[in-house]
Amino acid sequence: MSSFEFSISNPQQAINPAAWAKIVQAKPAPVSDILHARGLHGQVMKHDIQPLEGTMRLAGVARTMLSRPLVGKPAAGQEYELLFSAIDTLRPGEVLVTDEMNCCVWGELCSEVAAKRGSNGIVVDGFSRDVEDIKKLGFPVYCRGRHMSDMLYHRIITGVNEPVICGGVAVWPGDLVLGSEDGVVVVPRDLIDEVIEEAYVKARTESIVRRALREGMSVSDAYEKYGAI
Repeated sequence: MSSFEFSISNPQQAINPAAWAKIVQAKPAPVSDILHARGLHGQVMKHDIQPLEGTMRLAGVARTMLSRPLVGKPAAGQEYELLFSAIDTLRPGEVLVTDEMNCCVWGELCSEVAAKRGSNGIVVDGFSRDVEDIKKLGFPVYCRGRHMSDMLYHRIITGVNEPVICGGVAVWPGDLVLGSEDGVVVVPRDLIDEVIEEAYVKARTESIVRRALREGMSVSDAYEKYGAI
């Protein structure tokens, strides 16, 4: 196992440090609310995309992998060619995001390399294995569940950094991906600064509401006064 501790990297080339400081504090649920308020109702991934462990948190810019079902056998020496290329070229702060794959795509050794490259996690619209070792490593893996049957016999990667559908959400390279036990939400790259600022303000308002409720204010009165609940 690795001897290093996993930490969240700042994607400095994509997001300015001031915005990133707010992103790492942002909870996905308020971000989802902000996106809905803007008329974006398809940014939350399906409910079965969940962290391998509840304490795993996800924040970073999307790097995507496109795939297709495997027909026949891949060329010798090219079985994992684009998968390995995607992992080996990960930049700090990136989150790898796959399209729908009904097989195991990810394991502990891939997590080791991705973490060392500064990746902030992966979202697999499919399955993972080596779960015990990934949990020890602490690398954030979000997926539909556990399954040991390797993608080598089911699917092949056909493209990197192309738009994909993951968990029912269209994800473009450079989009912001946030995850918690509540699931995963995707912020379009052109709206990151605006949405995160609004979510930051909403979180501060919710803190005020929380104190008011603890002091005895009713839910209806709190909502009428603060517009949040």
